[in-house]
Amino acid sequence: MSPGVRGRRRRTSETDDLTRNVIEPPAPPARRIPGTVRRRLSGMELLLDGPGMQSRLARLPTFDPEAYLRLNPDLPIAAVEAVAHFSGTGLRENRPFCTPQSVVAALRRLPPGAPPAETPVAAAELAALVGRFLGEAVGLYVHSHSPPKIRLAAEMMAGALMAFGIDARLRDETADPESRLDHCLFFAPHAFFFLDGGARWLDGDILAAAVLCPTEPVHSTPQARTLPLLLAARALVDGNAQNCALYAACGIPHAEFLGIPCGADLMRADLADEPLAASLQGEVLASGDGPVAWGDRPIDLCFFGTHSTTRDEVFVHGAAALSRLGCFTPYPERVREPRLRRSMGARRIALENRVARNSRILLAIDAEEIGSVAGYGMGVLGFGNGALVLSRPLHAHPVFKPGEHFLEESSRRIGNLAEWLATTTSGADLAGRITGQAHEAFTGARYRYRAVHDVLCLLDGTRPAAG
Repeated sequence: MSPGVRGRRRRTSETDDLTRNVIEPPAPPARRIPGTVRRRLSGMELLLDGPGMQSRLARLPTFDPEAYLRLNPDLPIAAVEAVAHFSGTGLRENRPFCTPQSVVAALRRLPPGAPPAETPVAAAELAALVGRFLGEAVGLYVHSHSPPKIRLAAEMMAGALMAFGIDARLRDETADPESRLDHCLFFAPHAFFFLDGGARWLDGDILAAAVLCPTEPVHSTPQARTLPLLLAARALVDGNAQNCALYAACGIPHAEFLGIPCGADLMRADLADEPLAASLQGEVLASGDGPVAWGDRPIDLCFFGTHSTTRDEVFVHGAAALSRLGCFTPYPERVREPRLRRSMGARRIALENRVARNSRILLAIDAEEIGSVAGYGMGVLGFGNGALVLSRPLHAHPVFKPGEHFLEESSRRIGNLAEWLATTTSGADLAGRITGQAHEAFTGARYRYRAVHDVLCLLDGTRPAAG
């Protein structure tokens, strides 16, 4: 579906099939870890069977015995045997163990987390913390075939750390595992350890000292694939507050790192060869400097994401209202395509940021029921570019609050709210207040100081024992 500006939108109707994307259990047999990787994992048996691993596994809030049996119909066991089978065999066989619905239920059972400290981190406190890393190097490892957004996440963290004097270095799977840096953070571990060249990093000593940075939802196949690694890791850093809450329930040290706004070099990228840019107006393609005033933005609403049932609900119910706005809403089917060359992927990221900077409203609708006001789509793209983030109701976030930093509305009424915001004076006044507060929270001390502070505290507080 080709995107456009000023009234171009995806055609929808009340008769659209909203059930075609329902998640179905995978066909048996259960997915297995590739043989070369399995042989490497066999050297980790003591680590996997250690008391720390078993303790974390026993507290895993997302394990659902009924879902485990549905997802693994080849198992001749009863529900009461599911936990024992998963911990003894299923974990090593990489068997799926949860669904989006069981994750939502687990999140609802968790007690509310402690709110973050409101007082900004003092410069002296951060300087003292940074001083403990003098002479040490932090390695941020990303597989060379990872999607550009994963590389961007690592570059954001590297830039944030280096801004405070930390020796942060980007590495990939071709580095020598025997000459690894003092602190190793592995981004998208489902890709780093399982794509070509990554298996040689699957070592018990490396993983016990590793900090993993997952980038996928907890119920996803990639995340399930790396669950043994996540449970065995030294610590985790994630951009999703809900994931962090689930890790906390397992007793895994963790920190949240949302990201920082994209740099000027990315905003000035040449978009001439990006197909989605063909319908954009000249003022959107022009790089410029700094954010565009909210009322002067040429696009009323933008959305980036692939087809899903929850997104269909929004577009079907909001079709009439959205048709009266100037929208940029590419909405392709979720299909497997050949991996884009990194340059094309980088241009797509630049395009998304350019469009968000020139859009009044960023429609942020998760593909599934598990919502989060965090991560690349809502955090960097919306808050970082001064667009008003508008979403379906989400699970609570420890920092960003609905009505204060973004707006929530039901699937049936999002379109009407977007139209009111974009076309009325009172809507524009509300949007100006919300976007100002969100941009200040995202670019201010909370994420310039505390995000770095939290990651360094995690690294400092989980240092492997000497010897």
